Amino acid sequence: MKTETDGAAVAPPVPDGAEPPPDPVELARLLLQQLAAIPWVGLGAIGTGFGVALLAFYFWSIDFVPPDIPSILSASVFVAMLAFAFCLWVVVSLVGPLWMHREMGLPPVAMVDGQVAPRAAAFALPALQLLGVGLFLLLWIGGPMWRECRPYADSIVWIGAVLTLLGAAGWGWSEWKIQGMRPVWWKRLHRVLWVCIWGVLPVGALLTLAWPSQGAEWWHLGVLAVLWLCVVVASAFLDRFPVWACVLMATVSFPAVVLSLSVLMGTPSLFPTKVAELAGIRSSSVIELRMPRSTCLLVESALGAAQAGNQLDCERSEWGSAHAQVLSNLGSRWLIEIPLAAEAPQGHNGALRLSVPAEGIHVTRRVPSQAAGGGSQCRP
Repeated sequence: MKTETDGAAVAPPVPDGAEPPPDPVELARLLLQQLAAIPWVGLGAIGTGFGVALLAFYFWSIDFVPPDIPSILSASVFVAMLAFAFCLWVVVSLVGPLWMHREMGLPPVAMVDGQVAPRAAAFALPALQLLGVGLFLLLWIGGPMWRECRPYADSIVWIGAVLTLLGAAGWGWSEWKIQGMRPVWWKRLHRVLWVCIWGVLPVGALLTLAWPSQGAEWWHLGVLAVLWLCVVVASAFLDRFPVWACVLMATVSFPAVVLSLSVLMGTPSLFPTKVAELAGIRSSSVIELRMPRSTCLLVESALGAAQAGNQLDCERSEWGSAHAQVLSNLGSRWLIEIPLAAEAPQGHNGALRLSVPAEGIHVTRRVPSQAAGGGSQCRP
């Protein structure tokens, strides 16, 4: 509240022993000083080098080098920033449930004070993660898929139901073992809900990191499940570590996890490929490309008449269309990959890769219409 003195508004005096309120101008000046102290030129050079190395490894994996080297340099800083943001997203997602569990004050008081607490208290967080993922699969994925009669909907519903029951039973057992160390459970339900929501983040991070964009098989799902269970179980043994130590461990172990996944899945360029997809350099799947008729005829001549019928349409006067996956769109030539029939002996991994002129190529995406009304009519 301000007082009037000679027609001018002045702030009330600060009581004895209280700190004065921060001055916004002084805070802005300190922030600018901190930003000016950052070696931006050095960080830019490091980012450029890291981005060039990452793009070079990716282009080596697809056996292609864009003809315009300046295009690689111009995209290197952006690629480095995306790689850093991707690593940060994975680390935050893995450590996020542990941080939220402590931020909501869910650990028992005895554990927070450093005293001896029952070991059952450490298994409350894994149980809540199971409960959160189970509810997510059951309500947000399995339920809509089941109403629309999509494939594997029943399996997802069953998996979600099992995880929900296991998570609820584990959390109830943990609550029973540590009675009296914290308020009764019905007073902490809103906090438990927040932990369950954050418990879904590790699954999203592992899906982004380990799930292939196309050609996923059942063993990919098994690898993902094993990784997620390792993360969930590890949270039970990190209850006495500070959050910053958990973040440091996740950051240090991230390169080892990426290299292990690359070797296990037989894709050495797993991480560079993910970053290239995030940067828009590579498409995650086969898309429709509109191109000049001359370019379309070039692709048709490389495919042959037997293969061109399903993938190409060059009959129009000026424009043609092709269904292909873009592997690189940097520079004056694009590298595209067109799937071939199973009986075709030529091509690389059942597909034909060729570079085409970038001039005149447009990406076409067809957005499906949203069905109006209620659920699907496929079930009685």
